[in-house]
Amino acid sequence: MRLKDVLFDGCRFDYATFHRVTAAGSVAFTDCTLTNGAWSSCRLPRIALRSCDLAGLELDSCHLDGTDLRGSRLKGLKTPLDNLRGVTLGEGQLPDLTQLTVAALGLTVRND
Repeated sequence: MRLKDVLFDGCRFDYATFHRVTAAGSVAFTDCTLTNGAWSSCRLPRIALRSCDLAGLELDSCHLDGTDLRGSRLKGLKTPLDNLRGVTLGEGQLPDLTQLTVAALGLTVRND
């Protein structure tokens, strides 16, 4: 599937599967729910995923370089870190990114 010059505003994509979806032109998801979905082999550079709920969304082999994730909920996002290469985040999302990184690297954090 190819998305071109489309805005999804306030839409629900719970459990949606995107496979080999590509973006051409301006593509934006704003205030959308994308929980528990699965995106694989997608090429979605420079899209906007603004203020979306991404809890439980699984990303596999996705190219999101230049994607704007500011304001989106990252807690519970399931993805290898390389799928997030080159994305834009807000400062308030750093704690969720830290949790993702700790889980991805299998780190043990202790309060000693």
